[in-house]
Amino acid sequence: MTKLRSPQAYSVPDGADRQGHSLLPRAHPAWIAAAAVLMMAAGLAHLAIAPLHWGHAPAHGLFFAVSGLAQVMWGVAYWRKPSAALGRAGMILAGGMITLWAITRAFPAPFGDEPGEVEITGLVANGLEGLGLAMLVAVAVSGTASKSQRHAA
Repeated sequence: MTKLRSPQAYSVPDGADRQGHSLLPRAHPAWIAAAAVLMMAAGLAHLAIAPLHWGHAPAHGLFFAVSGLAQVMWGVAYWRKPSAALGRAGMILAGGMITLWAITRAFPAPFGDEPGEVEITGLVANGLEGLGLAMLVAVAVSGTASKSQRHAA
């Protein structure tokens, strides 16, 4: 089994601008680690509820299993080698899951007959995704700010 490395243990060449400046600042490795851990935790929550949903709607159970696995895999990849592209993918993944959850509280989900109930597991998963999304936005904004400051100098 591969040992996870700390976000400080590597450079990010694919997250650099044309001049080679990193768009993921090394000053915030805790934000990178937090985003990865929060997304992995949300993924584990989705994996945990997949069997429960499988009983009433196999498509829902499959969706939770696939999305949970995707979140865990994204978290491991971002922890091991964060990049601007992975950060954007994580923002889309987390934001999409939160948006889909909100829509399915107001309207029936595909293969469902009524809007979903607000459950504690959904609130926990969405809270984790929301915090992870906030960390990813913080990393992206700080990278953009530091890039603008370099070009102004």
